[in-house]
Amino acid sequence: MDGHVETNPSCTEGCTSLSAPCIGSAKTSWSDRRELYELARLEGLVHKNFHLAVLCLVYTGANVVCLVFNSMEEEFREEHRMPFHMLEFWSTFIFAVLQIYIMAFVASGSLCMNPMLLRVVMVCNIVFTFVPAALLAVSVEKFEVLAHEIEYSNEITMAA
Repeated sequence: MDGHVETNPSCTEGCTSLSAPCIGSAKTSWSDRRELYELARLEGLVHKNFHLAVLCLVYTGANVVCLVFNSMEEEFREEHRMPFHMLEFWSTFIFAVLQIYIMAFVASGSLCMNPMLLRVVMVCNIVFTFVPAALLAVSVEKFEVLAHEIEYSNEITMAA
């Protein structure tokens, strides 16, 4: 096979194929159709997993930026307190949303035996990361301690 795509002559819908028959073909067996469906499903999962992995790397980058912020002198940290907290808390919220998508893909496996527990964890994770981020967006000075307390509580809950 030289790698080029040829039109399948048995297909009435103008499909292209390297070697597999067209799904609409009368010559296609059920097992061929099932294999083609499974290949298409797996290809979709590859793309989803790639996008989720890229977003996880963005979250890792945000944490590296927060680490750099924390390594700076006190004067710099005080001067950039608001952007630091916005990056820290909103990236944590976005990561919580990302975790929901990841758990939704894994939940069909044996990892989650109790779907109700999974739903409770998902809801708590979203709420307990959004609320502190929203509070800090209103006022870092007024809500900083409360926001950190909520976030720490959420981390303990997720670890259990």
